[in-house]
Parts: sequence; structure tokens; C-alpha cells
Amino acid sequence: MAAYDLIVIGSGPGGYVAAIRAAQLGMKVAVVEKDKVGGRCLNYACIPAKAVLRVADVYQEIGESESYGITVKKAEVDFGAVMARREKIIATLVGGVSGLFKKNQIEVIEGHGGLTDDGHVRVGSEFDGTVHEAGAVILATGSVARPVPGTAFGGRVIGTEAAWALPALPAKLAVIGAGASGAEIASAYARLGSDVQLFEALDRVLPTEVPDISKAAERRLKKP
Repeated sequence: MAAYDLIVIGSGPGGYVAAIRAAQLGMKVAVVEKDKVGGRCLNYACIPAKAVLRVADVYQEIGESESYGITVKKAEVDFGAVMARREKIIATLVGGVSGLFKKNQIEVIEGHGGLTDDGHVRVGSEFDGTVHEAGAVILATGSVARPVPGTAFGGRVIGTEAAWALPALPAKLAVIGAGASGAEIASAYARLGSDVQLFEALDRVLPTEVPDISKAAERRLKKP
């Protein structure tokens, strides 16, 4: 049984920032990760999204270049190169996190982490794994993809992670859900040349973000 001052389950932005800060404060720290260092955000969601969105920004600006007095011959999207750039960005950032772990002497334990009845961490299956003693535990397990009720992922039905890792630029794309993720996917692929339809059950695009902004503004106005 290995002893740590702190064990963090999950190595996404919440987990790795907490682990690094704890190590800087002198704690002996381990991070448990069942997939890749950096978690869903760095490897599959936030960073891949921003990488593809940036390409869409540049492509759109090229299309509008004449309004700035710049003439550009016909621009084309090399989607294979777009995905290669995406992978390079992911690798660079994940490598940076791994480097910070090593610099701060943070041990990475590969496997599925869970809590024992006495508040320590078991890595492996629920009933068969290695137990690591922890003075404190941070759960930074992130999010999981959920399909629309009545559907299942597979074939042409994909989640946001797969949407940012398509093997080819789709001719047509239907996006269900006009929240932040759905709006980003629709925006990126529409500007890259796909025929995109965006569906939302509520009465506005970004339905949850608008109330959040309103609540934040209301709180500010109420401050003395």
C-alpha cells in the first residue's frame, strides 16, 4: 500500500492544476488516469474544438480578405492537414502537462480509480485492484458523453468528441443541441464548407448560457 498526501482521480484541467499546486506546496501527490493525461478537455473536447474553430476563423477571414484590400486566389480546405494540426496541438499541450508532473514529482497511476469504504483509492476493478493510501482525495473525473434519449452512439450518430475528430470534412451535418458545444460544431463546419443544420428544443440558441449571463449581470447590479 503506497501512501500519498493527496491522490487526484482524473488528470483534466481541474485535476492536473490541483495536483501541481498541491505538489508545489510540498505534498506527495499521485494522479490516477484511466485514459490519457490531460483528460477529456485536452484530448477530445475543448482543445480539439478550439484548434478546428481557429482554422474556420482563418478560412473565413481569407474569404473576406478583399474587404481589407487583399486579393487571395481560391482557398481550399485540406481537412487532413487540419486534423494533423489538431493532433500536434493536443500532443504539445499533453506533453506540457506530463512535463509538469515530472518536474513536480507527481506520480501518474494508470487505471480506473475509485474510492474504498475507508476513503482511500483503489485502482483497478471495484473488487480487485491496488489500494493506495491517501491523506486526501480530489475527484476530478470530468464529464461523459450522453446520447439523445432513444438513440445510441454508433455509425452516423456521434458525440462531440467524434465530431472534432472526423476523418473527412462532411458534406452535410445535423447537430442536435444548440448549447455551447453544439453551436461551436455547427459554426466550425458551416464555415469550413459543410451544409449544417442546427436543432434546439428550446426557443433560442445557447439556451443555458443566456440565463447564466443574465444571472451574473443581476448579481453584479445587486452588489453594494
